[in-house]
Amino acid sequence: MNLLGIVASPFAPYIAGGAAVALIGGILWVDIGAYNRGAAHERLAWQATAAKAVTDAQALALERQLRANDAATAKAERDRVYALARTPITNEVTRYVQTPAGAAVCVDADGVRLGSAAIAAANAATAAAGGRDAGVRPAAADVHDRRPGGRMGG
Repeated sequence: MNLLGIVASPFAPYIAGGAAVALIGGILWVDIGAYNRGAAHERLAWQATAAKAVTDAQALALERQLRANDAATAKAERDRVYALARTPITNEVTRYVQTPAGAAVCVDADGVRLGSAAIAAANAATAAAGGRDAGVRPAAADVHDRRPGGRMGG
């Protein structure tokens, strides 16, 4: 059978329809394959971007942790140096207080109580005499009274 016989045969519409379906199927097959290849390419590109973002985040977290460790180490060193510098002063003060000169100059607990009692008695006497502020605070505190409308001077 030649080509003219196939075209003129009663099955020609079916053969043409089958050929058209095969052609459309082939085109779709090629197009879907191209789509899948493009989707796979985009997926790989996205996965590479996501992996880079994770790596960057891990590097940043490691850098921050190292900085925090360095800061903690530096603070511990400052504290150690401060403690070393402070220890001799504490020892020296303790030694001075224990000497006779320290005992003569330094005020002990009884001296503090005696001074507080003297201040309280002076305030009471001022209040009884009707003095200014009636002994609420020492007169020297008025010098530093800077409230609006407050008195300046003693």
